[in-house]
Amino acid sequence: MLNKDIDFKIKKELGDISVSEDFIDFTEEVLKNLPEKKKIINKRNMLKKGIMVAGISSIVLIGSSFMYPAMAKSLPVVNKIFEKFYEYGYVSKEYVNYLNTINQSDNSEGVTINFDDIIIENGSLILNYRIISNKEFASVAGIWDSVLNINGIKLDDPRTDDFSKLIKEDEGKYYYDQVSEIDISNINLEDFKENIEIEFIIKNLDGIDGTWRFALKTEKEKIYGKSKMVNLNIDVKCRENLYTIKKVTLGSFKSKIDFEGREENEDIGLPIIGVFTDKGDILKPFRGESSKERGGKERGSVITNSIREIPSKLTFIPYKIIEGTTDNIKPIKKISVREFMQNNKPIDIKAGENVNIRIGRANIDENMLTIDFNIDGYGVYASLIDVEDSNGEKALWNSGNNPSINRLDNGRRLYYIDPDKEYYINIYNQDDYITLDLDNIKHVELD
Repeated sequence: MLNKDIDFKIKKELGDISVSEDFIDFTEEVLKNLPEKKKIINKRNMLKKGIMVAGISSIVLIGSSFMYPAMAKSLPVVNKIFEKFYEYGYVSKEYVNYLNTINQSDNSEGVTINFDDIIIENGSLILNYRIISNKEFASVAGIWDSVLNINGIKLDDPRTDDFSKLIKEDEGKYYYDQVSEIDISNINLEDFKENIEIEFIIKNLDGIDGTWRFALKTEKEKIYGKSKMVNLNIDVKCRENLYTIKKVTLGSFKSKIDFEGREENEDIGLPIIGVFTDKGDILKPFRGESSKERGGKERGSVITNSIREIPSKLTFIPYKIIEGTTDNIKPIKKISVREFMQNNKPIDIKAGENVNIRIGRANIDENMLTIDFNIDGYGVYASLIDVEDSNGEKALWNSGNNPSINRLDNGRRLYYIDPDKEYYINIYNQDDYITLDLDNIKHVELD
């Protein structure tokens, strides 16, 4: 970690940086009806980790915010963010049967955290909690430092992705609903034969040093079953480099591919690979990180979207980005938003030899344009859709801060627009951006 004081100052300064849409590569279903100005940044995690978007290794700051319509009344939980995940179908209806009740509170430095419940699955802990603070947070009340202990295995400062909603302000106190997804992909829960014991300590919340703790003991049967961790050790060739895929963690909140470079003393970067399951899920890379010790092999991981069903087969398809062409690419289809909404019929476009795109629906609400879409086939490059006005000015795509609950193959995007202008949906040909390496496909059967 950086020097703490310097680290916090950097994070504070970065809070107002706007985001280039070139780096944003995932859908926006869960971020419905975003406020116009306020941006949320998972500041600590974004600073520490390298982010991969469409296979390009970059440091990215990604902003988002939440507003909610009426909640699903039948959901037996109180956290409004988790309710929205449930309502949009990003978490299974079975998920609520695996809620482990915590019901513990802790107070430190004028901030009270009520830990409500947690879902445990291979790869992730999904923690639902509420915050009462004497001050309003500038953005997401992100977990900047923490310690996690699971059955005696200690994880210092695990990666977290945080989602926050200000519920109300009352007599100088601010009330938040919060969900944090905590990465535990270094632990295989299937190795535990009996109960699961968890201790989690938040050491810094959005720049506030303190101590907020909960402890939980639960039965192994309360682990959500539609997740799987698989050791593979298979070789995949990507961009003329050999990688060994060491492990794949398949989760219902996110998935993860751990890899190792085959060539020592060479910086080969992140593998750019799409993973297709026999259950119809398409796992596409959103971000990644890698490191290499002197004289050693490069090792790292790539984060992808989640699975809906545990597969029995995986297909790895490497691809490469065609360099130096993106500025000159013209859309293959230009759709008038106004006419599309009047016709109210889906439009299907062939967007490459192996890709089909369906624009299913568009809606304008004040200054927000919402587009529902589906990318079918070997579609692994999400920047195949954008929106521009009649003068060619691109509309700003609202960005999200966690690909885990968003899908590139089926989802929703939201764009800020001027309601008085004419807008067009542009569709691009994936073959102009990337080349699928179908000669180096690897098929893997899982146990």
